[in-house]
Amino acid sequence: MLLHEIKGLEEFESDELYKQFTADDFDVKAITSSAVQCAAVAEHLAKLSAGISILDKALHHQVSSHYEDLLSQATEIETFEEVLVGVHQQIGNLLSSAEKLKGKVVQPYETIATLTRKLHRLHVVCDLLRKIIRVVRVCRRLKNHMSREPPELSKAANCLSELEDMDSLTGLTVIEVELRYIKHVKSVIQNESKGS
Repeated sequence: MLLHEIKGLEEFESDELYKQFTADDFDVKAITSSAVQCAAVAEHLAKLSAGISILDKALHHQVSSHYEDLLSQATEIETFEEVLVGVHQQIGNLLSSAEKLKGKVVQPYETIATLTRKLHRLHVVCDLLRKIIRVVRVCRRLKNHMSREPPELSKAANCLSELEDMDSLTGLTVIEVELRYIKHVKSVIQNESKGS
C-alpha cells in the first residue's frame, strides 16, 4: 500500500480542522474554545478520532515500508554512541595526561623560581660581604698609616677616598667600629688641612 493510497490522508492538507493542528501558531486553548462555542464538540471529537486512525495507518505504512532504513539508522546511532563513548574516554585520558604534564612542568618551574630567588639573595649577600671585606682591609691600612709617627695623612686621605662609596654600609653592626674610626680619621684629616 502506497502512502497516497491511504484514504483520507489528503484531507489533512485541505480540511480546516486538521490544518489547525499543523499550523506553526498551534494553540490548544483557542481550538478547544472554538469547538465549545460552535457546540460541535462531539462532531469535532469524532473527526479527530478518524484523523488519529488515518495517521496511525500512515505511520504504520511508513514504518513497514522503511523498516530496513530505520533499522540501519538505529544501528548507526548505536555505533555512533559507542564511538562517542570512546572519544569521551580519549578526552578523559588526554585531560589526565595534560594534568600530569602540567605537574611535571609546574613543579620544576616553581623549583627554578625558588632557586633563582635564592641565587639573587646570595648575590646580594656576596656583594655586601665583598664591600665589608674591602672596608675592613682599607680600615686596617688606614690604621697603619695613622699609627706611624708622624701619621701619613696623605696615604690616609687616599684610603678615605677609596671608602667614599661605602655610605650604603651604615647600620651594619659588623663594621660599626671601623665606620666610627673612619669618621674620626676623616675629621682629623679635615682639621689638619684647615690648620695648614
